[in-house]
Amino acid sequence: MNTPQDPDKLAEVRQKIEELRRLLEQSNAISSEQLEEANTQLTVVAQALEGGHELSGSAETSLADWWRGAASRFEASHPTISGIMERLLHGLGELGI
Repeated sequence: MNTPQDPDKLAEVRQKIEELRRLLEQSNAISSEQLEEANTQLTVVAQALEGGHELSGSAETSLADWWRGAASRFEASHPTISGIMERLLHGLGELGI
């Protein structure tokens, strides 16, 4: 994982992470276990953004798998959450993450 260089893009991704956290916490569609897992995954992303931490190949694959599955689960029932997840993933991709 590369350390992001674009401060505007980094700020945008941070904003999307916090927006997604708020929406997930307000959602009645996920269990407390799913919310905990989502917060864990968002924390991994936030820490990587802040510290430029490298993710191992297996951690990166696990994170990508989680994001794809979560976006799928929310697509029909919570399109706003799904849309934010997609924009967040796009932003991470633009940062090389």
